Amino acid sequence: MRNPRNKLKVFISSKTGETLTDQKYMLARIAVKETLESTGLFEVYSFESEGPSVNSALDHYTGGLEDSDVCIFLIDNKDGVPPGVQNEIDIVNKYQIPSLYYFCQGDEKEKTQTQIELLRATQPKHANINSFSEFIEKCAIHLVDDVLLTYKRMVKSKSGQDDISETSKSFDGKSEILNTNSGAVESSNNFIFSKEKLINESCRNFFGNFIFGNEIKQFDKKDFDFYCSKYLLTMFGQATIEEFNMSLFLESLGKILPQPYYEVVEKRWISNQKYYLEEYDESLTLLQEALALAESYNGTVAEWVVQDILIDLRNREINIAETKNEYFRETTGQKGMNSRREKLYYPLIDRNEKNLLEWIEKERQKNEMRSYSSWSSYGDISFLSDYIADIYYQAMMFGSLTHLNRIYTLIQRLTYQLSKFTDYWPWVMTLLSTTIVTLDRKKTTQITHHFDKLLEKMNPEDARKVYQFSNNAKPSHNKFSANLIAMSEIGYYLNDDDFEQYWNILKLEIDSWVKDENSMVSLQAYIFQCLKNISNRVDDNYILEFGLNLLESPKRRYYLDVLKLLSGNYTDYKLVSVDNSNRTVDTLIKYSQESIDFNELKSVQTIFLLLKNIDNESQKEMETFIQNKWPEFYSNEYRLEKNKYIESGNILIKLKTEDIHNRNLTQGKNGIYAGYGTNPYHEAKNILTMLDEKPEENMLGELFIATSATILSSNQFVEDKLSAYHLMIFLLRYDISLIEREKEVVTRLIQFQDYEIASESMMSYVDSTMLILSHLLLLECLGKNQFAEIAKILLVFTNPGNQVEACKMLQTFLYNYQNYKIRTSLESLLMQCTLLWTNSDNLNVRWNNTHLQLKLIEKKKYRKIIGQNLQSIMESDNAIVKSQIVHKIDLINSLDKKLGQTIFESAKNDNNFVIRKIVDIKNI
Repeated sequence: MRNPRNKLKVFISSKTGETLTDQKYMLARIAVKETLESTGLFEVYSFESEGPSVNSALDHYTGGLEDSDVCIFLIDNKDGVPPGVQNEIDIVNKYQIPSLYYFCQGDEKEKTQTQIELLRATQPKHANINSFSEFIEKCAIHLVDDVLLTYKRMVKSKSGQDDISETSKSFDGKSEILNTNSGAVESSNNFIFSKEKLINESCRNFFGNFIFGNEIKQFDKKDFDFYCSKYLLTMFGQATIEEFNMSLFLESLGKILPQPYYEVVEKRWISNQKYYLEEYDESLTLLQEALALAESYNGTVAEWVVQDILIDLRNREINIAETKNEYFRETTGQKGMNSRREKLYYPLIDRNEKNLLEWIEKERQKNEMRSYSSWSSYGDISFLSDYIADIYYQAMMFGSLTHLNRIYTLIQRLTYQLSKFTDYWPWVMTLLSTTIVTLDRKKTTQITHHFDKLLEKMNPEDARKVYQFSNNAKPSHNKFSANLIAMSEIGYYLNDDDFEQYWNILKLEIDSWVKDENSMVSLQAYIFQCLKNISNRVDDNYILEFGLNLLESPKRRYYLDVLKLLSGNYTDYKLVSVDNSNRTVDTLIKYSQESIDFNELKSVQTIFLLLKNIDNESQKEMETFIQNKWPEFYSNEYRLEKNKYIESGNILIKLKTEDIHNRNLTQGKNGIYAGYGTNPYHEAKNILTMLDEKPEENMLGELFIATSATILSSNQFVEDKLSAYHLMIFLLRYDISLIEREKEVVTRLIQFQDYEIASESMMSYVDSTMLILSHLLLLECLGKNQFAEIAKILLVFTNPGNQVEACKMLQTFLYNYQNYKIRTSLESLLMQCTLLWTNSDNLNVRWNNTHLQLKLIEKKKYRKIIGQNLQSIMESDNAIVKSQIVHKIDLINSLDKKLGQTIFESAKNDNNFVIRKIVDIKNI
C-alpha cells in the first residue's frame, strides 16, 4: 500500500524532565509514536527527535502543537498537571485542536482540576487508566476508532442536510464566482469588461489567507491584480501610502480602463493619496475635479460612478471638517446626491455584497434553529472571501475609498458569524482587529464583552498583533483613534516592554491634544475611554495631571468628563505626589468658585473626599473652603468619610430617613410620579457599613419604619421597592433585635399580600418577579419558612437581568453570614443556583455570581465544590470576574490554605496585568 498523503499530525503532551521518575513519560511518548506511525495514518511530532532550529525551544514545540490535527494528553494524577502541560491545554482550547485525555490513576484516586473540568457534558470524553503500559497499549486503537467515528458522523450529518458546508452548495459558490468573472460592469452605455480583465487571483488569494488561513501562492504576472494586492499592505500590513507604487498601479489601470474612465479614476486615486498624506485641500479639489470631469462626458461615464464619487466627496468633506471641529448641515457631496434622479446601484459590488450578507443571515437562522443533537462543521467556504476580494477589486478599479474602507466592515460581519458559531480563536482575533479599525469604539466594547471568555485566552503576542493592526487606520487622526481603542481593550494583556513603547507614543499624542487650542473634539471620547480602561497600568500622577491641565485650560466642554474621571475609581490618591495633591486643591477651589453646575460640584466634593497626600497648609485651606461653601457637606459626608464620626453618621441616617419618608408621601400622589437621581436606601446601607459602631436604636427604628412604608406602598416604582427590600433585609441582618422592637411593622410585613404590585417606569430594568423573591427572602429573615416558594420563583429566573438582581439580593440576604443560621434546604438551593449561573454567557451574571460564591464559601460544607469552581474561573473566565476572587484571596486563604495558594499561583502567571497587580500586593 502506498503511503497516504494526508496524514493526521499528532502531538503527544506530557510532563518532561531529566529525573528517573520523568523517564516513564518519555518512554511512553516514544512507544506511542512508533505505534501510531506504523499505521501509516499519522505523523507524530516529537521534540526530542527534531533537529536543530533557529526558533527557540518554546516556539518550536508551540508551533508543532498549533500545527497539529490531534493532541494526546498523558497526565499522571500523582504528578498533577505541570505548567508546561497546562500551557499546552490552554493552546489546545484556544485553537480548538481535537484532543484525547488520559489520566493515570494508579494509587492516586484524587482527580486533578483538569480532570474535574472534563467531567462537564460539553467537554471531550476522557479515559482513566491504571498504568502507562495501558496507555501504550490502547492509545493507537482509541485514536483510530475516534477518527473513524468522527468520519461516520460527519457523513451521516451531511446526508441529513444538516452540515453547514451544505450552504456552499445552496449558494453554488464556484458557479457564482465564475459568473462574476464572466460578468460585466453594467451601465447605461453598455461599457463591458472581458472576463480576463476581471480575474483577480492575487487579491482572492490574499483574502483567502487573511480570513481562512489558505496557503499563500505566488503569482509572477505584474498586472493590475498584482498592484491591487500590493495596496492591501496599506490596509492590512501597516504599510504607508508612500510605500505603495502609485505610478505603476495607475499605469496598469490604464491598460484595462477606457480613456474617459481612466482620466476620472486617476484623479480619484491621486485625491485618495493626498487625503492619506493629510493634504486635505488638494484632496478635495482633485475629487471635485474628478466629479466635474465624469459629469462632462454626458453619460459616457456610468451614472453609478458619478454617484460613487459624490459619496466619497460627502464622506471626505465630513471627515476633514471633523479635524477642524466644523459641522456641515449639508455637504456639497450630499447636495449632489440629492440632485441625482437615478437610484444608485453598483453592478458587481452590490451583487457580491448581497450574496455575502445573505449567507451570513442564512447561517445565523440555521444555527439558532439547529437541533441540539445535530453535528455540523464548516466545509470549504473560501468563496466568501472571494466575494470580499471581488468587491475590493472593483473598489480599486474605480478608486472608491468608501468601499475600500467598507472592506473592514464586511470582514467584521463575516468573522462575527464565524466566531459566534465556532469560537475559533483566529477568527475572534480578526473580528476584534477589524472592528477596531472601523473606529466603532462602542461595538468594539460590545464584542469584547460578548466574547469575554474567549478573549481571556489572549496572550502578549496576540495583544501586540491587535495593537499593530490598529496602525492600519488612516489618516493619522484615525490611526490615533484606532490606537486608543486598541489600547483600551488589550492594554492589560501587553507585556511590559510593548505597553511602555505604545503608551509612550500615545501619551505624547494625548499631551499634544491637551495643549492644542483647537484640538479635535471628536477625539475626546476615545481618549477618556482609554485612560479609564487602562488606569491600573498608568501612573496615577499622569491621570491627575491630565485632568488638571484640562481644568486649568479654557476648554470648558471637557470639564464634566474630567471631573468624572478624577472622581471615579481611576486614580489611587494614596499614590499621588504631595505636589499634585496640593495643586489639585488649588485648582478645584478656584474652579468651584466659578462653577454653578450641580453635577460638576458634586464631583468636586467627591475628589476632596478622595484626596490623601496633602500638606498641612493645603489641608487647612481645603477644609476651610469646604466648611464655608458647603457647611452641611462638611459636617456630614466629609467628617464621616475622613474621621468616621458617629455623629455625622447619625445625621446622615436621619437625612436619608427623611428623604425616604418624603418620597413615600409624594410618589404617585394625584397621579404624579417622579424619577430620582439619588438612592437613599443604598446610601443608608453604605453609611451603616462605614460606621465602626451602631447608631442609636430609635434612629434605626425610624429608618426601618420608613423603609417598610416603601415596601407596603403600591405607588412606588419597582426599582425603588427593590432598593427598599435591600435595605430592609440588610437592617434585619445588621440588627436582628429590630424584629422585637418593631413588632407592629413586622406583623404588617408578614401579612402583606400585594408585594408584587408596583408601578413600572419606561426605563425599568427589572420586573415584579424580583419583588416576589425579595419579599420571600424578607419573610425568611423574619423567621417564616418560604423554601418551596423561593425554589419556585428561582426556576423562572432565566434572563440575565433577573439573575443579576437575584445575585445582588442574595448577597444582601447573606450579609453577616457566619453569625447566623439559615435553613439547610435553602442553603442547598442557593448553592445549586450559584453553580448553575456560573456557566452563564452574560458577564454581569458571572461577576455578581462570583460575589455570591465568595459568600457561600464561608460555610465549610460548601468549601470544596466552590473552591473547585473558583479554580475553574481563574483558569478560563474573564479578568473582570477573576479579579473579584483575587481581591478576596486573603479570605480564601484563611478558609483553605491549599486553595488560596493554588489561586495565588494562577494569578501570578495570569496574562492580564490587573490580576498580576492585585496579587502582587497580597502576602499569603
